Amino acid sequence: MRLILTLLFLNHIAAACIPISEAPKKIGDTRCVTGKVEKINPGPRGLQYIDFCAEHAKCPFTAVVFADHLRDVGDIRTLVGKTIQVHGQVREYDGHAEILVREARQLRGPGINLPPVPKDYDVEQRGRYSAGRFKTAKRQASHKARRKKPELPPQGIEVPPDQPQ
Repeated sequence: MRLILTLLFLNHIAAACIPISEAPKKIGDTRCVTGKVEKINPGPRGLQYIDFCAEHAKCPFTAVVFADHLRDVGDIRTLVGKTIQVHGQVREYDGHAEILVREARQLRGPGINLPPVPKDYDVEQRGRYSAGRFKTAKRQASHKARRKKPELPPQGIEVPPDQPQ
């Protein structure tokens, strides 16, 4: 009985999803948008676009993952070629509908199990792996100077008692 209820609930959720072409009509609503992922497009400062069209600029809907949320979402590069459901509030940005993806549970669909992002994955290098980069000595010195903690007075200062008058 429990299995039947679960299946009915899942069918209801799948039926509630709208195609990407209808997403611009639902701006402001919390919805489920479904479509086939064409590609993952890198943006500025580690931003990642989950694109459902061959041309990002002509697509009516996209899902957006900020670099800060990528570790919570997972390795979205595995989504290419899969039909997924994106859950969240549909918002408008630059004339297109989008959903901001902050957690892995916002992305669903058959066979969707996002692996974690590799520890050395550098989103700002657009998928290239990097162990980091060295800063110049001059830059490090100024960085350390800003972080210098204020000096505390030495411990053990004796305060003389008040003199009776």
